Amino acid sequence: MIGLAGAHRSGKSTLARLVAEKIGIEYLDMDVGQVFKDLGVDPKAMMPFEERLVIQEKILDHIGAKLSLRIGQRFIADRTPYDVLMYTLADVQRGTLDDRLRAKVSAHMDRGYRIVAETLRGVLVLSPLYGLPDAPGKAQTCPIYTGHVNAILQDIVRMPLPNTMVAVTDHLDLNERAMDLVVFHNAVLHAGSESKSTLWTPNS
Repeated sequence: MIGLAGAHRSGKSTLARLVAEKIGIEYLDMDVGQVFKDLGVDPKAMMPFEERLVIQEKILDHIGAKLSLRIGQRFIADRTPYDVLMYTLADVQRGTLDDRLRAKVSAHMDRGYRIVAETLRGVLVLSPLYGLPDAPGKAQTCPIYTGHVNAILQDIVRMPLPNTMVAVTDHLDLNERAMDLVVFHNAVLHAGSESKSTLWTPNS
């Protein structure tokens, strides 16, 4: 029902687990790392854009399948299709796309938006947590790149989708974020079929 979106190391999984337990609903671990393992690919490896796009499509398959099994249920997911689109667009440069690849990326974007609209009633966007130390098994921290992908995400989520509310929390403290997510969860529950087409903060 609700997904969290944000740059790597922004605290999505930690927040999702905490609030899911607090309000007694399912925590849905998207386990995107398993896709890379299954494909035998290092997520940190440099690769041509078209190869990266194939992997992003596999990740979108994975997330879409997990979300579609829970349509109509209450859960908090630690990833969304928005996250996939964010990293796809982060790899695009002026000379990256020819006509064929432009069409592929356009279809990829449309598909990501469609999955969000069909499976999620709410998406909470998390601001990055800068200054986190590197940790084993986690993506390497790089504040400049994190800011870059976060800016892309902020643009992506401004696309209005039917029946999907979007909120953003600028809080960095875990307890304040948890309060924002609880407020957002309640707002989504009571929104019915209405949607908000612009970003809003739960405490505004």
